[in-house]
Parts: sequence; C-alpha cells; structure tokens
Amino acid sequence: MTYCIALWHAGDYDWELSCTSAPTSGAVTIIKMIKLNEFFWLTPRSAGEQPIFNELLGGLYKRIPANILASLVIGPVLAIIMSKCIAQDRIGIWLVILIGAQFLAFLLAYAFNRRDDLSEAGDKKWLYLLSATVIIDGIAWGLAGPLLFTEQYPQYQMLLTLFIMAGAAAATITFSSWLGVALTYIVVVLTPGIITLLNASWENYRLLGWAGVAFGGILTALAATSNQTTTRMLRLRFDNERLVANLSESHAQMSKLNAELRKNNGALQKALEKISLMATRDELTNCHNRRYLMEFLAREKSRSDRAEKVFCVAVIDLDYFKRINDSYGHLAGDDVLRQVVTLIQRHVRATDCFARFGGEEFALVYSATELEEAQQSAERLRQEISATAIACESFSIYTSVSIGIAEFRKDDDIADLLRRADQGLYVAKSSGRDRVIAMSRDQISSETRTIPH
Repeated sequence: MTYCIALWHAGDYDWELSCTSAPTSGAVTIIKMIKLNEFFWLTPRSAGEQPIFNELLGGLYKRIPANILASLVIGPVLAIIMSKCIAQDRIGIWLVILIGAQFLAFLLAYAFNRRDDLSEAGDKKWLYLLSATVIIDGIAWGLAGPLLFTEQYPQYQMLLTLFIMAGAAAATITFSSWLGVALTYIVVVLTPGIITLLNASWENYRLLGWAGVAFGGILTALAATSNQTTTRMLRLRFDNERLVANLSESHAQMSKLNAELRKNNGALQKALEKISLMATRDELTNCHNRRYLMEFLAREKSRSDRAEKVFCVAVIDLDYFKRINDSYGHLAGDDVLRQVVTLIQRHVRATDCFARFGGEEFALVYSATELEEAQQSAERLRQEISATAIACESFSIYTSVSIGIAEFRKDDDIADLLRRADQGLYVAKSSGRDRVIAMSRDQISSETRTIPH
C-alpha cells in the first residue's frame, strides 16, 4: 500500500508531493518539488513584479501581428488541402471563425498601440482582453479538429492533426511567458480534436487521440519550462537594475556625505586652528603667550644639548608703565603695549620666539645666537623704541624698555636661564632704566630682588 502526502506552503508558493510506501517499510520517496512563485501565471503578485508584468505584456502585443499573419496564411492553406475531402460548408464555417478571431486580435493590437492608459489597472485590462483574444484564437484553431475531421481519408486526418499540433506548439512558445494563458490555449486547441479522435470508430484514430493527449502534456511541460526560464531572466534583469539604481543612489548619498564630511572637517580644522591659536597667543597683543614660550624653550634646549649650540633669552620690560596706566588710563596702556609689540616683532627672526611673559614684561628667544650678538640686537631694539612716539588717540607717548639678557649653554637649566635674564633686567632697572644688561652665569646673585617699575 502506498500513501501520497501533499504539502503546501503559502508563504513561499511551494508545493511538494511525496509518496511513502507502507508504514512498516519506512521508505520515503520524493517525486517532485516545484516552486510556484518562479512561474508568472497571469498578473503580478506584488509591486516588485510590476516591471516584469509590463515587459511581458508589451512583448506579447508585439508578437500578435506575426501570429495573425501566420494564421491568415496557414489557415487558408489547410482549408485548400482539406477541401478535397471535406464539405465546403464546413470549411467555410471554420474559415469564418478563424478570420473573425484574427480580426479581433488585430483590433486589440491596434487599440493597444494607440492607448494612453499606462496605469497598473489599465495594463491588467489589456491583459484580460489579450487573454480572451488568445483563447478565442485557440478555440478557432481547436474547432478545426471536429469541423475538418475525416474518417475516410486517414492521410488527410493525419495532416490535419499535424497542422493543429504544430500550431499549438508555435502558440505555446509564443504565449509561454504567461503560463495561465499558454495552458488554457493548449487545452482549447487540442481538446476538441482529441475528443473527436477518441470517439472515432477506427482504433488508429483513437491511438492518435491518445498521442494528442501525450503531446498536450509535453507542450505543458515545455510551456512551464519556458515560462520559468523567462521569468527568472527577467527577475534577474530587474533585480540587477534595482541593484544598480540602489548603488547609484548610495554612491550619490556617499558623495554627499563625503562633501559634508569635508566641509565639517574644514570647519573643524579651522576651529582647531583657532583653539590652537587661542592656546598659544596672547589675546591683547597677539604675540605668543607664556605657555608657547616655555614649550619653545624646551625644544631649543633639546637642540642645544644635542648640537652644543648656544641661544639667548632677553627679558624686556616697559619702563614706568604703571605711570602710563595711571595718567592716561588702561585703554591707552593697552594701546602702548600693542604698538611696542609691533616694534619688537620687526626685530624677531623666523627662527626666534617672541612672547608676552606677563603684564608689561616680554621675552625674546634668540635661536642659535651668542650673547654678544643678542646684546647688539637688543640694543638696536631699545633705541628704536626710545625714539618712537606711540600715538594714542589725540596724544603721543614716548616710552622706553629695560632689557636683561642671558646666554644658555649645554646642560643649563631653563629656570636658571630665565632667572639670569631676570637678574639682568633688575640691574638695568636699578641702574637707570632704558638700557640692556647681559648677565652671565658667574654674575647671578642669590638675593631675592623686586624689579622696580
């Protein structure tokens, strides 16, 4: 005993037919598994299949003229051949039916080519009209079986059967992209002739009828295979087009994001530069600040220790700056500081560092410069400041600077270097201001002094 089990999975449109022998044997043989969602029956099941639907529908309508022409040529030829053994009235009836079916197909194709309704509902309407026309054409050819049947002339009957089968095969290939239409066409074309042959008295005709049944099965398999192949190719094509479109869209979005990222990076870079500038620049005078000065001195010390080269530091302080603030106000004092900084920066080389040390006190680092050369440069600077009138609104102010200089040598300490330069500044202030005093290591005093302003 054999049990047949059919399994259906609606979500995947799959069905599976399996046969199992008697339970005692436990053997299971799977006969066939078909994925129904790989076939395109008549209308799209989802919005994703709409492009496939439109492509197939347009292709079918393009093939209608060739199908009409073939029917109008082959039909009369068959009628002429069968007129030798079939009554003229039967042939005339069949030709009228056949030509009428082709006329309907022509009108449909003409209307389709002039249509302006391209919506989904409109496309389905044209499909239903096309399906009806195809079925009418199939009925017209199928009626050739009983109307042109002859039992007295087997050779003509065989020829008639071959004509019908050949027409069915050609139409099956033509309409196989719509499996529902193709299968219906096979049934309406072959069924009338098969029934006529199976009811004939001659045994060979009945065998020919069963051959027609087998041929119908072969055409069904051929239509299913062709439909599956066509549908797969179209799905792959449209999937590829969607993928390309998605990639293009993603590329456009990526380009846009990259542009925004570059813009943001540019803004971030400017912000970082501004932050870096604020961190290393004095807000009032726009020269470097004490933090940058100490970092520069550390780098200069490292180079000096490696190359055994000296450098000098000059500490510059404005003379009587408190009097300027008290007499002219702090705004005037700020203006004096800015203009003095401008004068000093003219004497600063690209390799040097000039920074505000605190209040009205500044530091100038002479890179790779010995004490005598630094002292000469500082003296030129002092003279220019003393001789320059500082313009402040409606009045001018003359000021001067006192400068202490110290030289750094290998293995010196930065704190000791600044202390010596500061000591030189103290001596310059104590001895009358407006002068440059260089302080060597053996001149440094251990006493704590307050630099007069």
